[in-house]
Amino acid sequence: MHDIRREPDRGREPVLQFDGLLHTRKRRAKTAGTVPFQFPAELPATPIDELVHATAALDNRGRLGNKSLFRLLSWTSADRLQITVEGQLPVIRRSQSGRSLIRANGYLYLPSAVRRDCNLTAGERVLLAAAPALDVVVVYPLQAVAGALWAYRRHVWERKP
Repeated sequence: MHDIRREPDRGREPVLQFDGLLHTRKRRAKTAGTVPFQFPAELPATPIDELVHATAALDNRGRLGNKSLFRLLSWTSADRLQITVEGQLPVIRRSQSGRSLIRANGYLYLPSAVRRDCNLTAGERVLLAAAPALDVVVVYPLQAVAGALWAYRRHVWERKP
């Protein structure tokens, strides 16, 4: 377990230490204490430069809509999209051989076979996680996101007396 330590330094903001990584800024502060914080054993290197996310509800025809996310990716109704299932998650990529489109109204339709393979049902809320540098969107059911958050830091979700 790593700790973030706040150490007072006359006339400066508390020093935050992350196992030797040090950062200070000038500021008046007179507080001291330890804030427990635990990083994963090792933060993995990732090609994801930036991750942008939004939530959406899947309707009974498989429509997903988030115009701002698609606009950020520069995806338009002229772009062909390929939707695959990877690890029970819909993965959407721009591809000339793709069979899906963003409609003029800003909606993307997930084919019924994809919804079935991923156990997505009408009315379900999903997280759309986009990596603009990779030109990809991955669709996560919010139940999966909740499970990941629970597994990552179970103690923060437990009721305290």
